[in-house]
Amino acid sequence: MKILNKKNYLETLPSFEGSKSFRHVYAEVGGVVKDLTEDGNLSCSFFTSSYLLRFTSVALNFKLINEVHLTVPGTVRDLKSCGWVEIKELKSGAIVTWKNSSKSQHPHIGFYLGDGKFISNNDIKKEIIISDEKDRVIDSLLGHEFLND
Repeated sequence: MKILNKKNYLETLPSFEGSKSFRHVYAEVGGVVKDLTEDGNLSCSFFTSSYLLRFTSVALNFKLINEVHLTVPGTVRDLKSCGWVEIKELKSGAIVTWKNSSKSQHPHIGFYLGDGKFISNNDIKKEIIISDEKDRVIDSLLGHEFLND
């Protein structure tokens, strides 16, 4: 039997639409319990890195990411350390980062699904959505050799 990781990666992503499971990450900070993702407002990195971690295989010495992250810069640094490189064209499964926008004062990260569709956390609905992201400007695209198979 051979697990088809790329097919699973690309086919499973859309099934997260509507999920609220990436909405909260709690930590004790200075003796106070805080929701680090601000009730889903800052969950894009949590969703992206958690999804990628699912495809890490210690047995195969294969990593798409090293750990779960809560910030876009931390996620991007980790991605690059695991073989993700900047690409120029949208490709299904690629990681997309967006610049700050008038609606959102923080960077954003998610996945390109193909056919002009993206999937990421929506900071207004506070859940994972599929959209065309016409309101945001793409900052960078990251691809991995894993997506070339």
